[in-house]
Amino acid sequence: MTCIIIDDDKTAIDVLTKHCSKIENLYVKRTFLNPKLALKFLNNNKVDFIFLDLHMPKINGYSFINLIATPQKVIITTIDRDSAYRAFEYNCIVDYIEKPYTLERVLQSLRKIEKSISLSKVGNTIHDTHKDLYVELNKKFVKIPVAGIQFIKRHLNGIEIYTTRRSYFIKSSLNKVMQKLSPSMFIRTHQSYIINLTKITNIKNGMVLINQNKIPVSRSYKNHLTSRINIFK
Repeated sequence: MTCIIIDDDKTAIDVLTKHCSKIENLYVKRTFLNPKLALKFLNNNKVDFIFLDLHMPKINGYSFINLIATPQKVIITTIDRDSAYRAFEYNCIVDYIEKPYTLERVLQSLRKIEKSISLSKVGNTIHDTHKDLYVELNKKFVKIPVAGIQFIKRHLNGIEIYTTRRSYFIKSSLNKVMQKLSPSMFIRTHQSYIINLTKITNIKNGMVLINQNKIPVSRSYKNHLTSRINIFK
């Protein structure tokens, strides 16, 4: 995704830019202290969304939105939560972030932007989607599409998330990651494994087969697994 940042406070721009640099597949095209220059930029350039400061001299955030020739998705940034109440009057405003920024709060807003973009592409048809996971790797937050997760394995010092493309090792626990996953799609089969029910290709001899990976099913989880799959006899 691409974005621009508009704020008359350079320190605020620097903090937000630093957070964005830690998020994979997010590119800040430009930053602007002057909203008039941002308007000129948008006349000739496309971005997926805008981080827009609400309190700026001459042109405030709401006035800026009214001046944009082509509607843009916006995340409002503000030091005053009370002044953000008007955001509900604008369909283009997806979220607002109160200063000072935290990386976690920025990630929450990005999930809303991604969902809004996806809905726009399918004509606002609502689908049963699941939130993506963001994991920290090499000081960057990498997005892992939940639909692509095949299974998750516990190790002594962390967990490994196996996807259709690659695996990701993170220092966490199965209990913590399970809280982030949809129970309609994921299930424990063993103390050391979580599987994606939609990825099962075979079940035999107390093992679940996902592609060429054999996942053990312990006795304590066997009944729960069989109750969740559609068995035809």
